[in-house]
Amino acid sequence: MFANIARVIQAASGTPADILKLTVWLKNLGDRKHVNPEWLRMFPDASSRPARHTFHEPDLSGGILVQCEFFAVVAEK
Repeated sequence: MFANIARVIQAASGTPADILKLTVWLKNLGDRKHVNPEWLRMFPDASSRPARHTFHEPDLSGGILVQCEFFAVVAEK
């Protein structure tokens, strides 16, 4: 998921620093332990991390275990 986020933001000529908010839905809330280390790798500076919300969503369809959306503002270059 975080690799995909990085690809999308880079395709828009941005960086993770441009991300304002990230929302994550987990089929199994216990999987949060797998999300947190990746979160810290992508956003190592605690003073500049985007807002994050993580929700338990047992009804994710199609075998999906995790889903996310993020909002970013990328300055025009």
